[in-house]
Amino acid sequence: MRLRALLLGCVFMTLGVNGGCSSSDPEALQGACGGQQQCSLEALCAGPGCGGPLAPFDEAGCQRARCLSSSDCGEGEICFLPSLIQSTCLSSGVSCQLRDDGTCMCGGTTDCGAAGICVQPKDIPEEACVAPGDCKSLRDRLDELQGTVDWGAEGDLLERIGACKQKMYDKQAELSCAGSARARQGGFD
Repeated sequence: MRLRALLLGCVFMTLGVNGGCSSSDPEALQGACGGQQQCSLEALCAGPGCGGPLAPFDEAGCQRARCLSSSDCGEGEICFLPSLIQSTCLSSGVSCQLRDDGTCMCGGTTDCGAAGICVQPKDIPEEACVAPGDCKSLRDRLDELQGTVDWGAEGDLLERIGACKQKMYDKQAELSCAGSARARQGGFD
């Protein structure tokens, strides 16, 4: 029954209802990440996304490993914290299921783990620290970054967090945010 639903999903998607699965490609019937996922790579990447600095899955559709430093990552990968560029809640667990219509439905745990994700250096944007333009967002993002420090970030990730926090403290001072004088000294209201 599941194989028939998968075939049916690919037929619908090939007809353009959902886009992304090719019935002429036998690999399309396998799940992403070398068959470890129920969803095809195309369906998975159309949902939560694959590749890039914020996606929970790499370009092959494999869930990215969580990390507190690049020493936790595989060869050629570095530990990157998506909260450096935007407010992000990374679930400690993500699972996906193929729906009858061929689309992929993913969900995760409700926790917001403070760890980073292992990514290829090419996936990190040129501007690897984006300071929000308002005081509340700055304060919230600084709280997120501090959460990762409190979780035990170390090494290169801790250095990137420190540099980004300083950029955000400078932005707080520029915007005359409450507590910005203290922020420049490493704390804020």
